[in-house]
Amino acid sequence: MVNLVLASFLEITLPSAIVPFLGFLLGVYRALLWGLIFSPAHPDMRMVIIPHSITLILEGQAYVLVLLAAYVQGRTFLWPKAAGVEVEGLSFAQRHWRGYVEGLKRTGKLYILITLTLLVAAIYEVLEVVIMVKFFS
Repeated sequence: MVNLVLASFLEITLPSAIVPFLGFLLGVYRALLWGLIFSPAHPDMRMVIIPHSITLILEGQAYVLVLLAAYVQGRTFLWPKAAGVEVEGLSFAQRHWRGYVEGLKRTGKLYILITLTLLVAAIYEVLEVVIMVKFFS
């Protein structure tokens, strides 16, 4: 839930819903931080990071999908006609409002995949912790 609500929705999707592509930039920044945080520079960290790397790959894939949603949201809002939104005969504001709403719908559809990916990551992480506790105790 933390990854879904805080990291995905509040840190990436919501900023993109307010300022197009802002969440995308924040997500790229987050990815750079992940590279620094999970760098196996310390010898003791190397053995811990190996089993945890599957969790990181799954969560990372979910964040890639969130970045895709942020891109789709911004693109559909700024260029609704190019995104396939029917805008003939509408004013400038109406076209972009329709693009904004369609972008939210498309983001919602992507959130189904995001939620499933984070659910699989969470299940794996629980199994990983249980196995590591048994192994190290």
